[in-house]
Amino acid sequence: MKREILFKGKRVDNKEWVEGLFFKTSFSTVKSIGLIACIQVIEDISYKTFEILPETLCQFTGKTIPLKHPMFDDKLKLFENDVFTLGNSKTKYKVVFEGYEWVGVSNEGDDWGAYKCRLSQIREEIHIIGNLNDDPKLMNGSA
Repeated sequence: MKREILFKGKRVDNKEWVEGLFFKTSFSTVKSIGLIACIQVIEDISYKTFEILPETLCQFTGKTIPLKHPMFDDKLKLFENDVFTLGNSKTKYKVVFEGYEWVGVSNEGDDWGAYKCRLSQIREEIHIIGNLNDDPKLMNGSA
């Protein structure tokens, strides 16, 4: 199985998002978590560590969304706690790891509970509208 193991979190110093590999320190007086990010400037690649706010740590789901810009062949990455809609629907889903897989859990439901969708089975267009760490009220109301 080949999959990218990646995390993102908000930096302690400036609250900006950073992506990288997760690490945790636990010394007698210092306990922190952080990310090791790969920084590329022109042709030079270097690695830098950033301490992140623990409550903002989000894991990459493996799901990517193509960007529609004709000049770039880039993709958006879907992370834990991201909120998205599908196609033309106004139903919002938050990304969570449940049981053994990544799912979207909706802000709507029926007698059996909230609507859920497996990320691995989504075929509609995904629209990421934000992350709950940036806006905890994002799942309230309609899109």
